[in-house]
Amino acid sequence: METIILQKSTEKLNLNDGQLIHREGDVILGAYPILTVEQVFVYGNGQITTQALKACLREGIRVVYFNAYGKFLGRLEPDYPKNTQRRLNQYKLYWNPDQRLAWGKALIQAKVQGQLVELRRMHERNVAFPYSKIRSNLKKAQKHINQAQNIPELLGTEGHCSRIYFNAFSYAMPEGLAWRGRSYFPPADIENCVFSLLYGCCANEIRCLCEHHGLDPHCGFLHEPGYNRAGIVYDLLEVVRAVLCDNYAFYLFQKYGAVLQKCKTLDHELKRQICDGFREKLFMRGGRQEFSGKELLRKLLSETLRYIDSGETAPDFQSLLPKR
Repeated sequence: METIILQKSTEKLNLNDGQLIHREGDVILGAYPILTVEQVFVYGNGQITTQALKACLREGIRVVYFNAYGKFLGRLEPDYPKNTQRRLNQYKLYWNPDQRLAWGKALIQAKVQGQLVELRRMHERNVAFPYSKIRSNLKKAQKHINQAQNIPELLGTEGHCSRIYFNAFSYAMPEGLAWRGRSYFPPADIENCVFSLLYGCCANEIRCLCEHHGLDPHCGFLHEPGYNRAGIVYDLLEVVRAVLCDNYAFYLFQKYGAVLQKCKTLDHELKRQICDGFREKLFMRGGRQEFSGKELLRKLLSETLRYIDSGETAPDFQSLLPKR
């Protein structure tokens, strides 16, 4: 099944003889038989005709809207997701403290494993930092994850692991960029702006998958539910932060460090370029990778659904991560 993506304000989707026609001006970018389309993503001010929208609703095709930076705005649904039992299972797991803790440990174990993969990638690219020491310290801290007795204790261990991991970036930043540590709400410098933007882009991709498979995006197990807080989305983001987002951030720092060091914050055009580049990267498969970023996210959702539908003790997220 196809996903049609409109990324520019000059792009338009219309209906013609049972096909959705994707155009940019007078140029046809694609023609899709409507029965082969699963969903339509609209970024920024891309246009869809009324006839095309009605046809999407009639055929059960979701239309999802984002702003130009990839932030989720809303969706046009043909009907409420029909898998009520899946959401009931999700709520049941939330109220089970033992299963929530098992879920959290599986997430954080996978997160640290992803950090170890990214450290090895940096080392293999001949980045000068104390690889052996940082890797050893991170693996020692990782052993304490399974010893956590509750979620707050687990989050404390996760924070300690992240501080060890991000310490590598203080050595690895190219000339002109300085790493002072991870900061949030708001990011303190241009480097943290890049990280936060990429995490947001990836979270939007995960949210679309959660919505499509009938999950409640706001009911997380590690991240507590809150007003407008997509808990399970940020749960799953932990697994792929390092191997997808941090990996691309480091690429940007190495390639565009001279440009970024002149910026105090990310302007509209730079945000758009970074978001577009990240979405393109998700479809790419590196020489040593078994699958692309998009495929990794789909496998991540598949493992999540297996866990929620079956009520097993904990999902196996670590097996999904690339070995290199």
